[in-house]
Amino acid sequence: MRDQAMQALLELPDGIGLESLRTLAPVIGQLSRRHQLNALGIEALAAAVYLEADVYLSAPSPRLQESLTAENRHVVVIE
Repeated sequence: MRDQAMQALLELPDGIGLESLRTLAPVIGQLSRRHQLNALGIEALAAAVYLEADVYLSAPSPRLQESLTAENRHVVVIE
């Protein structure tokens, strides 16, 4: 199952892109002054803010959820 998941990530459809950390770095810098998140959390927050995107989480993450809400981003936890 893990191998299938990794393969699916490596074969993303053309319509799905990855945002460069060079693009997100200034946003991460601004947001990290307001939110105490780990590296993965602040990157997710910055991407959501930059892309004006909703965020779907597979597990609750209270600190990230609070940060997303504070930045006017919609978050859905799918358990």
